[in-house]
Amino acid sequence: MTSERGVSVTGTGRINVSPDEADVRLGVSVVKATVGDARQVAAEVSERILAAVTARGVAGPDIQTASLEVQPEMEYPDGRPVVRGQHVSHQYAIRVRDLAQLGPVIDDAIGAGATTVDSVTFRSSRREEAESEARSLAMAAARAKAEQLASKAGVRLGRVLSIAEGAVAGPPHPMPMFRMATMAEAAPTPIESGSLEVNASVSVTWELVDQPEAAPAIAG
Repeated sequence: MTSERGVSVTGTGRINVSPDEADVRLGVSVVKATVGDARQVAAEVSERILAAVTARGVAGPDIQTASLEVQPEMEYPDGRPVVRGQHVSHQYAIRVRDLAQLGPVIDDAIGAGATTVDSVTFRSSRREEAESEARSLAMAAARAKAEQLASKAGVRLGRVLSIAEGAVAGPPHPMPMFRMATMAEAAPTPIESGSLEVNASVSVTWELVDQPEAAPAIAG
């Protein structure tokens, strides 16, 4: 969009990076007759899960309790609520900083008794660098567009009047929740990390100034 004194354009930049880290959420869900029994089993399995992922090189600061739930397990025969037992769920958020270990971490956790893997989200440790590169590309694209418009109008770009950055987008790549209780003896879990796309956009307004007049020819 152009005006008498300026031209406003939007530029976008896009960078693809390979993920080198992943967040995985996994844990155990137990249903027993009493809360005490369910908590005891969940605690024992949780200890085995933590030992298994730690043995794969996951550091303590990269393991965090994501949720701990205790609630009755209900069923509805004839439409009437009946307590079938007590449900205890303990889920952990684990960051794996070596993607080569992601599959083994999941497999070992399942072997230790994990019953759920809620999601896997891939990340890049060079995200900030990629965002900076995407912004540079966005700014270059905006300038090229503005210069083209100014040239077509017979003017040139002057000083920058305003810059507004759009949201830098690069959503993680999640895997949907799936149940793992029957996979402990299956083949190793295949992990495909793909690539992550980081997008940036900028809206820039330049002042428009007249082209310099050509110097008059000197008569010989």
